[in-house]
Amino acid sequence: MTFSKLSVLFVFVQVTAFTVACFVFAWYEKTVPDALIVSFFAWFAVEGGALALLKIDERKNKTDAAALKRENAAMKKQLDRVQKAVGIDGQEKMKGA
Repeated sequence: MTFSKLSVLFVFVQVTAFTVACFVFAWYEKTVPDALIVSFFAWFAVEGGALALLKIDERKNKTDAAALKRENAAMKKQLDRVQKAVGIDGQEKMKGA
């Protein structure tokens, strides 16, 4: 399991546990400070947002890499056609490289 999946799982478990704890406190008519609740959910909102940004960046990098691969393949085909038209065979290509 990757680190980001483990982090998301950890976030969901912690939020669920905190929510259940707040419900238990409310059941026994105890109060949980509002600042604690707001701070807790704000922290995990920032954490979740950071994980989302990391995932978006990772997907963008993969997409960019795939586009570069396609572009390089097209350029290689074009170079091969030009070299064939000029009359450069495989042996001469290897010496020039």
